[in-house]
Amino acid sequence: MEDSRTARPPIRAFVLGGGGALGAYEVGMLKALFAAGVHPDLVVGTSVGAINGAAVAADPSRASVARLADLWTGLGRAGVFSGSLLGRLGTAVRSGTHLYHPAPLRDLLCTHLPVTRIEALALPFQCVAARIEQAAEHWFTAGPLVDAVLASCAVPGLLPPVRLDGGHYVDGGLVQQHPRRPRGGPRRERGLRPPGRPRRASPHPAAGALAGGPGGVRDRPQAPLRP
Repeated sequence: MEDSRTARPPIRAFVLGGGGALGAYEVGMLKALFAAGVHPDLVVGTSVGAINGAAVAADPSRASVARLADLWTGLGRAGVFSGSLLGRLGTAVRSGTHLYHPAPLRDLLCTHLPVTRIEALALPFQCVAARIEQAAEHWFTAGPLVDAVLASCAVPGLLPPVRLDGGHYVDGGLVQQHPRRPRGGPRRERGLRPPGRPRRASPHPAAGALAGGPGGVRDRPQAPLRP
C-alpha cells in the first residue's frame, strides 16, 4: 500500500551565536550565504547574534545585510560604547551594576529594526537571555522585539539587566553561547566560523555571579522551534 503522506520539507535555520566583535564577522557570513542563494526559514540568536538575527528575520535579503553593516559601523557614531573614563566610572558608581547607559543602543536598534514586535517579523525569530531570578535560560518567541534583543545582549558589567514581565534578563551568552539544535528543529548542522586559529571560549566573568543563584546556571533544553 502506497503511503500518501507527504514529507515535510526540511527547515533551514540560521543560528547566530554570541562573541562581541564576532558579530561583525557574522555579517560577512550572512552576506556570503545570501549571495549563494541560501535563505533561512527561521532565525535564532544569542547575545550579539540576536542583533544580527533580528535584522535578518525582519528582512531576509541582501539589502538587510547591507544595512547590518551600516549598523555595525554606526556603533561608534551612536555613542553606544563611548564616553570618558570618568563618565563611565560615574555611571558604575550610580548604578552599581554597569558602565554604559542602554539608551544609545536602544535608539540604534529602534532605528534599524522596522517592526516593534517579534510576531511582526517576516520570519520566525527566537533569541535567548539568562533570567537572573531562575539562573536559567529564557527564550523570547513573542513580545517587544527591541526589549528581547537588548535582554539577549545585556553583558553584565557593561549594560544593565533588562526588566521585562517581572523578570531581569542579562546576556544570553551566559547560558547559550552557541544555541544548540532544538528538538523538532533542523536535523542537519553546518557550522560556519570566522577563519583563523581555533581558540577556546573563556567563561564570562559574570557567570559566577549567576551561578550563585538557586541551583546555579542550568542549560535547559529549549522548546522546539516552529516555522
